[in-house]
Amino acid sequence: IGHWCGEISQALGVPMRHWKRQAVVKWFREQQAQGLPANDLQEVSQVLRRVLPVLGLAQARAPRAKEQDSALRQGWGICGTRFLTELRRKNYAPNTVGCYGNWVRRFYRRWKDRDPRQLSGREMEVFLKELTIEQRLSPKTRNQALNALVMFYRMALDREPGDMDLIKAQCRARSKKRLPVVLSEDEASKVLSELKGPAQTMAALMVGSGLRRGEVVSLRVQDLDLERRTITVRRAKGDKDRVTLLPEALVPVLEEQVKEARRVHEADLALGGGEAVLPDALSRKKPKEAWRFRWQWVFPGRRLLHRSNGSRYRHHFHDQALARIFHLARKRS
Repeated sequence: IGHWCGEISQALGVPMRHWKRQAVVKWFREQQAQGLPANDLQEVSQVLRRVLPVLGLAQARAPRAKEQDSALRQGWGICGTRFLTELRRKNYAPNTVGCYGNWVRRFYRRWKDRDPRQLSGREMEVFLKELTIEQRLSPKTRNQALNALVMFYRMALDREPGDMDLIKAQCRARSKKRLPVVLSEDEASKVLSELKGPAQTMAALMVGSGLRRGEVVSLRVQDLDLERRTITVRRAKGDKDRVTLLPEALVPVLEEQVKEARRVHEADLALGGGEAVLPDALSRKKPKEAWRFRWQWVFPGRRLLHRSNGSRYRHHFHDQALARIFHLARKRS
């Protein structure tokens, strides 16, 4: 920054505090016309984006070549698409793909003036330090960003970001141990009493059967074994299946909930819907399975959704909606 600010001040013949927006833009255009190397143009553009707002020239948008802008966006787009494709090819969980993709988008917004093929470990280190100092994110969140960017370098750019031992030593945040917040039996009962309908049943399953929020909302009818008092949790964390116990007190409630799910499914069939979202390629191998009741959600959503091919289906109860309902119930209790 100091080098280019000195160059601009020398060319304009005035100190930096007396810069004029029109003069700076004119100087940049002259350098571009004289064939200043692309890397230098990128550096100057980035310097101006940081310096102009400090000088009270925030109205001035740092000039950039339109052709250069388009090439950089295209390069980042190719790398981002390749990264997400590799994550899906290696069978990463959808939540992981979305989370890592979000970190790469934030990394792009920080370094969109740079060619992604010319990035080094230095840019990643600066980005992570800004997360720590300016945004004050937690150690776990910063480590998550580090993991995402390291994989981006490996999968999309085909190289290591640098000396991994040095990067981990400088960028890996040390997580601190915190005591978990656990509700007492009386507090849990008060929260459950504030819930009504399916939300109360889902919360009771989370407490009584040890299900995560995403697991309870995605239960299908065939996952419940009311006779044996068990629940089969499919594709849980780590893409693993497990069987857990079903509390005796919840059996009558779940029987009523299954009846309600059947009523919703029959109504959807009458409207030309009723198709369930099947895992992987099962919908191509067994096309008729999508309309069978055993594949329907135990806790269906409220609205029928439309696919691009015109078919209609119903998603399960959204986990974020359950989180909001539970948060409000906890405040009321």
